[in-house]
Amino acid sequence: VIECAPATGLSRETRQNIFNDAVKLLKANNYRNAGTVEFLVDKDGNHFFMEVNPRVQVEHTITEEITGVDIVQSQIMIASGKTLADLGLIQDEIAEPTSYAMQCRVVSLFYYSIIDMNP
Repeated sequence: VIECAPATGLSRETRQNIFNDAVKLLKANNYRNAGTVEFLVDKDGNHFFMEVNPRVQVEHTITEEITGVDIVQSQIMIASGKTLADLGLIQDEIAEPTSYAMQCRVVSLFYYSIIDMNP
């Protein structure tokens, strides 16, 4: 699996629309911690909400690389009572990425059929 950030091939407008919708969704639900909002984008640049993961995911390191934000440390600080504002993590103040990062990982999958499972 190869994870890249920021996603290549997205127009500035599509990227900003995704950011806006993610922030709107989390604000509407009073979400105040680290998490991931995932969208799918079609060939015409339309984006569709997929899911919210209320946890730090394995690919968080590439987000840390391009934003300069230590997500794990921030999550611990929030759990201890700090606010996003206390940590200087205001969405409009997080700088746009000036670089790219890539994470590669090997995933092991087992494929078998029902026939293989029966003795």
